[in-house]
Amino acid sequence: VRCTPPAPEEHELSPQEDPDAHDLGDILVDNERNYYLRRRGDYHRVELNVMGEPHIHEQICPQSMPDELYVPLKWGRAYDGPAEMAYPIPQEYTLKDAHKTLADVNVRALTRAFLALRKTRTQKSTLRWEKRLPALSGKWKQISQLYKYNFLTPRDSYMHFKHVLHRRIATANRFADDPTCRFCGIAPESSTHIASCIATEPVFEFIERLLGINLRPGTETAQRLFCYQVGRPHPSSGYLGILAWRYILTDFYNIQFGNADGRSVKSILRAILMRYHLLVTAKV
Repeated sequence: VRCTPPAPEEHELSPQEDPDAHDLGDILVDNERNYYLRRRGDYHRVELNVMGEPHIHEQICPQSMPDELYVPLKWGRAYDGPAEMAYPIPQEYTLKDAHKTLADVNVRALTRAFLALRKTRTQKSTLRWEKRLPALSGKWKQISQLYKYNFLTPRDSYMHFKHVLHRRIATANRFADDPTCRFCGIAPESSTHIASCIATEPVFEFIERLLGINLRPGTETAQRLFCYQVGRPHPSSGYLGILAWRYILTDFYNIQFGNADGRSVKSILRAILMRYHLLVTAKV
């Protein structure tokens, strides 16, 4: 009876099992991108997995080895054809500021390198706001933090982001024949006026008293418009401020288009606190 020996099982090379398994001198490749392992006088055919990492496939006779073999190109633990036919050679290039060759960098290091090359463009709206309110200079990073966390929904922050931050409030001083404020009916209506109008100021004052916030003199309008605090901010102050703008601007446009009259301060504060309570409850 003739017995056929079982086919050899594939075995992944690992540094623990074979310290020389990932040495560039052991793995060789031919012109057809077939890989071989030469180790202690024995030759093995090597297969690569989807990540380009080698697995021992079968042992072969030295006479069946190709005449021309090359040192393979290596990216980390992966192999990719003959090195002398490839470009770039990852070991010859170092990523700036990462102190790693291309073969050793990861996605995070590459992302940081690409972001460092990107030129940041200052928004025209921020430049115009700084011209009107110099206190905003250097505060944009703090203001942007309010939008980075998912506490508020896009529906909550839309009014502030679109109409305040990007100067889209359709105020009477720009778009109407009569520039009088629709809330107080006294002063000229403008974006900065709305933050200090006698009709809306009690809303911001209530939030400030509730959280024990003392505004810096001369920056009250800027702080109320952009919901930031000087010094150590209360974690809830920015969110309550953005919610305040949501309901204030909703009333602002309802009055403009004649859909409804402006709500009272108590009605706006009730809407703010109920919405904030709902958001907190949803996060618990």
